[in-house]
Amino acid sequence: MTLPQPSEPKPNTSHNDAGHAVPRLLIVDDQASVHHAFREVFAARTRNLDLEADEAILFGDNASSASQNTSCPQDPAPRLDFAFQGEEAIDWVNTLADTGTRYDLAFVDMRMPPGINGEETIRRLWETDPDLHIVCCTAYSDDDLSEVMQRLGRPDQLVLLKKPFDPAEARQLTAALVEKHDLRNQARLHVVHLEATNRELKNQIKRRGEAEARLRYQASHDTLTGLYNREAFDQHLARCFETAQCNPDYHFAVLYIDLDNFKVVNDTLGHTAGDRLLSTVGKRLQDSLRPSDSVAKTAGNIAARLGGDEFVVLLDGLSHPDDAAAVADRLLTTVSGPNRINGLDLQIQISIGVAACDHHCTHHDDVLCHADLAMYRAKENGKNNRAVFDDEMHAKHHERINLLSDLQTAIDTHAINVVYQPIIDLHSGNMVAAEALARWDRPGHGPVSPATFIPVAEQSGLIVPLGDAVLRIACQQLIAWRRNASPNIPKAVSVNVALRQFLQRDFVDKLADLLAEFDIQPNELRIELTESTVMDQTVDIQRILHAVRHLGIQIYLDDFGTGYSSLSTLHKFPIDVLKIDQSFMRAVETDPRHAAIVKTITDLAHHLEAAVVIEGVEDIAQANSVIRWGCDYAQGFHYSRPQPASAYGLDQSPINRAA
Repeated sequence: MTLPQPSEPKPNTSHNDAGHAVPRLLIVDDQASVHHAFREVFAARTRNLDLEADEAILFGDNASSASQNTSCPQDPAPRLDFAFQGEEAIDWVNTLADTGTRYDLAFVDMRMPPGINGEETIRRLWETDPDLHIVCCTAYSDDDLSEVMQRLGRPDQLVLLKKPFDPAEARQLTAALVEKHDLRNQARLHVVHLEATNRELKNQIKRRGEAEARLRYQASHDTLTGLYNREAFDQHLARCFETAQCNPDYHFAVLYIDLDNFKVVNDTLGHTAGDRLLSTVGKRLQDSLRPSDSVAKTAGNIAARLGGDEFVVLLDGLSHPDDAAAVADRLLTTVSGPNRINGLDLQIQISIGVAACDHHCTHHDDVLCHADLAMYRAKENGKNNRAVFDDEMHAKHHERINLLSDLQTAIDTHAINVVYQPIIDLHSGNMVAAEALARWDRPGHGPVSPATFIPVAEQSGLIVPLGDAVLRIACQQLIAWRRNASPNIPKAVSVNVALRQFLQRDFVDKLADLLAEFDIQPNELRIELTESTVMDQTVDIQRILHAVRHLGIQIYLDDFGTGYSSLSTLHKFPIDVLKIDQSFMRAVETDPRHAAIVKTITDLAHHLEAAVVIEGVEDIAQANSVIRWGCDYAQGFHYSRPQPASAYGLDQSPINRAA
């Protein structure tokens, strides 16, 4: 018999017009009369609500919904498929399986000559659909089929029905088995869903664990080199310090490592090449700290990158503090050396500061700070070197801390003094302005040289409030001088501005506020910037310079000739005056060729429509020389030493007294 091929996939059960589920049954029997009997049994019928209530009680359904339905609609008639032979039944099941459809129940006659018998048919049906529930149909005259059922197995999917059977019995049995089949499918699907959900949860847990591990790694490691970062290093350092506090026999040390001339690589080859160089240094450090290397054997030793080209090594559990210097010496060999980048062989050189935890350390940060100070000493000693923190460095460090504290107090209490050195017009001999210079009398120590406290202020950041204080004092003094009728007072003041102060976002606004607050004309205030500050191309210097010029304030380029100006770019900056450094005046005494340099600079400035101030004029001969060289203005001890503001406006000016 040729089976019809379904045109499209069908679910296990369909629905009639009333929306009731329609089960699908397979009848396997070699007698057409039996097929007809099954059609009669499962023909559409009026619902028996009492029977449904009993079924609900039997199968655990909600009987109230059936009892409340008084319309008694027709029960849906199941869809029946018939097969006369076992092979035909198997073809039916296979065909439906290919379309994704299954039978809810199969009635199989145990005797179907010719062909395979019922037992073999059931066995092969289960090969295609293992979940199929089967009713074994057999005559009352047949022997007990318990042995057959035992051979087939699956007693929960196999039911015996004796012929002839009562239609109601067949319908009840069908309803029960279809319900059981549906519940079993639902349970299986639920299990599948739970298993899928469980797998997804496990995957999520795994992914979350991996993500947390990555986050922990990223939180504790430098992304460029793979070494520990500053935070992780600080934690390791703190633990070592706590151990040292509890165990006097425990020793550890820190090596502070800085690449020599790293800025040159960045500026000439670019930041990508610089990153490759940093990665190489990081790898060499890491390799040097592995147990297989002779540099360090202790497993607790770690390397970290603090930022930029600064690295640190923590030497944990040293036999003796002096061993740290030997490790530093070995690192100078293993980390230094050639490295090929962009086709060039670059020589890596490092400076190392060594500091052990000793009685000077009251906090774990002290060890790192001491190593940092020792590293700067190594650079001062010629780079590519190492230096060990000692008592002399500690004394200087302690003094620097006290100096910073006292300087901060002096700024806060307005104890910074300002003196003024005249700037002389070489053509008329008159004073045209004065340079404001900061001075500090440190309580208990006396006057502190600007060469001492200015660098400290620049390194610590105090140069910003210090510079602001000098600017304000100079503006206040201009107002005081304006009230004095004497001709021997400066008509303008120039104030030195450090790079960090100049780069403050509100610097130009501060200048504008000072002009407005003290009612100062812009040409009464000048700012002086060093040549190296103006020529720093890494920041937007030009924008700030033009903003200052827009206020009407003149700009002096101080210490000209000592920096690294490119004469081809000098014209891009709005400079009013070039101040030639006093070192040229001192050099003229031993090398007359410096006179030609001064004259060349002067000519260049005049071509750029800028004036020239030469510093360091100390006698009449030098004064006459700078006039011959064409300089416009001069400044130096020949005219006046820096004087307090009270020295100006007297009957005899500081200029005349100095002369």
